[in-house]
Amino acid sequence: MTIEQLSARSVIDWFRLIEDLRGRSYSYRNIHALTGISIGSLTGYCNGGSPSHQHGEAIISLWLTATRRSRDDLPITTKQLSASNVM
Repeated sequence: MTIEQLSARSVIDWFRLIEDLRGRSYSYRNIHALTGISIGSLTGYCNGGSPSHQHGEAIISLWLTATRRSRDDLPITTKQLSASNVM
């Protein structure tokens, strides 16, 4: 395995996932009402933050229902790890 492969990992693209919901007429307020996740947290996830496992699963569940897609279709991105995570 190369250092480039070690320094990157695939993660859910929370921005794309939440924006996909918003494109389907779910406002932050709607997402909050359906998941219990604060609007501030949702905004934070769109700005690069990562939700807890519980919050992530709640957003994914809503996305799966809203889009009628499968987990295999979740938007994925590559996240660079810091040197301390690789070494």
